[in-house]
Amino acid sequence: MKNYFTNKTRILKETVLPTIFLLSGLLFLPLFGRYYLLYAAIIILLYCLLSLQFGYPEITDDALIIRNGLYGFYSKKIRLCDIQMMKVDIGRGYPYIVVFRDSHIQRCFFLHCMGEQSIRPFVEELRSKGVEVKCPPYKYKGKMIYL
Repeated sequence: MKNYFTNKTRILKETVLPTIFLLSGLLFLPLFGRYYLLYAAIIILLYCLLSLQFGYPEITDDALIIRNGLYGFYSKKIRLCDIQMMKVDIGRGYPYIVVFRDSHIQRCFFLHCMGEQSIRPFVEELRSKGVEVKCPPYKYKGKMIYL
């Protein structure tokens, strides 16, 4: 099993500020009156939804597993034989993959814990397993990388 969890500092950088915002927001919630519990629940729900995007891929012999960097229990398994095509791209500086099945988008996964240096080995391993992968050129350390 190959693990592509290469950007551990991104979790710290992108969870520290929302955590400070969450805690400071919870301190001022009593100022909102009797609805402060509702506001607290909304803030916590948004924080949990944001942290679902901290995924990274793992490739086994017959499956692609998307695991979450913060929540160890959250993972999604896709069999490689079910994937018709896959698109790997970097949007707003973060890698993401789109899985196509029967010419329709099956799932889209944001991979905030996968660094740009891992895209090439990830794409090459998927292609070696027989998966059709489209990857537009991307910039890494000032160089354009074409796959």
